Parts: sequence; C-alpha cells; structure tokens
Amino acid sequence: MNHLSRSPHLLLPAPILLLLLVAGMATGCASTFRTEAARPVDCASVNIFARAESRCFGFATIGILPFKTPFYADPVARDLAAIYQQELMASGVFRQVIMIPHKVADESEAVWWGRHEQCSLIMLAEVVYLLDGSGVLSNRLDINVKILDARSGQLLWNFLQSAGSHPGEDIDLGWTTISGKHAKGRRDLARGLAQQAARLLVPPPPPTQYATLRPAVGGVAAAADGKHGRDVTASSGK
Repeated sequence: MNHLSRSPHLLLPAPILLLLLVAGMATGCASTFRTEAARPVDCASVNIFARAESRCFGFATIGILPFKTPFYADPVARDLAAIYQQELMASGVFRQVIMIPHKVADESEAVWWGRHEQCSLIMLAEVVYLLDGSGVLSNRLDINVKILDARSGQLLWNFLQSAGSHPGEDIDLGWTTISGKHAKGRRDLARGLAQQAARLLVPPPPPTQYATLRPAVGGVAAAADGKHGRDVTASSGK
C-alpha cells in the first residue's frame, strides 16, 4: 500500500501564512501608493504696502490682466489671472470682474487698457517667484498684486502674497516604504492666494447705528438714541 507523506517543513501555522500574505500584498501596492491631493496650502501673512477703503468700490468693475511672469513661467500667466478672476467673482467684493487678455509692459499701459474696457479698476499682478514641480519636493508661489484706479492711475492696493506646499514624509514599514503625499501644485497655490486676496479686499462691516446699553445714574438703564444722538433714560413711571 502506498502512503502519501507530507514533509513537516511544508506545513506552516495559519498566523504565519496570513502574515506573509498581507506582507506580499502591501509590498505590491506600496510602491505605487500615493494620495495626490491631501497636502495643505500654507499661505503666509500678506505684506501690505498700500490699502484703499474697499467700501468705496463695491459697485466697481475690475479688469484683470495676464500676470507678469519670469521667462520660465510665461505659459501660466493667463491661467493664474483666471484663477484670481474666479475667486474675486465668487467673493462678490466687486460688481463685475472681467479678464483683459492683453499683456502690458507697465502701469500706464495697464491704465490705458482699463479705460478702453470701461473698467473702474485694473489689477496688475506679477509672479515674483514660482517653483512648481511634480510634488515630490516643496512648491512655492509669490505674487505681488497692484490694483489701480483706471480713471486717475492712482495706486489703490499693493500687497505681496506667498504660498507654499510641502510633501508628506515617507512611511517606513520595515520591509517597504510608502511614499509621502505629494505637495500641491501651482494651481492650488494660486487658488489659496486668490482666496486670501478676496478676503483682504472685502470691506469691513459698517459701524453699528446704535450704542450698546450701559448703566445710568441711579441704576436705571440708558440707551443711545441713534436717530437723534442723545441718551434716552427710562422713566420711573410718572
């Protein structure tokens, strides 16, 4: 009679088999495992050089020109301007936000185009620095924004913005390494800066008409009469 024999070294405990199976699956997936859009955009504080009263321009039409860029970033000039247009329109800070698809050399030419397109304001922005890679290394975008009065040519706003994004750290599992998450690219950086600019341009709320209640002499409450500018004190019932 023939007997089937099994070699003892081929029999592995179930927990070890499960561990080897999980390790094999992780090794196969980890080499390509990346989450592309999970890293934050870090916007630095705005450096403000000139700031007008935003409340005076709520009904204005602002024209945005293609951004001035270093030679290596010229292809993205219109794309960055379009992102600012979208975010300013969404904020509602101006009545109308339009694109003026003409590159200009200086502020006087920008003002000329603003008048030609019947704009009250004109935005002339410049990319000071752009580092936009694959996301394996850090990315950064610096933009200097100027907003001019299209009628007088006066500089109303001027501020410098900076945003960056950094890749996540690699995760070492011992038998393999899971790559960190990618840093955000220029479009996400520009959108973060455009939203920051919109918040900066939103006018503060108007001062309240009425003063808060305050205690009066003798413990009787007094309130400011906003209509006549005098104190009205509650009577004692007479």
